[in-house]
Amino acid sequence: HPVEAAKQISQPIMMVHRTADDNIDIRYGQENFEQLGSADKVFVPIAGANHYNVPQVGGDSLKAVYKAFLDRILE
Repeated sequence: HPVEAAKQISQPIMMVHRTADDNIDIRYGQENFEQLGSADKVFVPIAGANHYNVPQVGGDSLKAVYKAFLDRILE
């Protein structure tokens, strides 16, 4: 049960989810995100992305979000 497992995660986490994913509805990602035990968490919805094209749709703006998150937690 992913929702129960999420409660055990305490390290910083960034969750990226697609808004047009036909395989895994975004509401499941949001439910898992809400249950994360981490106090340092970021949810990044990628508008229009499906299950297979996150890098293409997210592009440079997604890379910037990744970089900012990693820079912050690795300080």
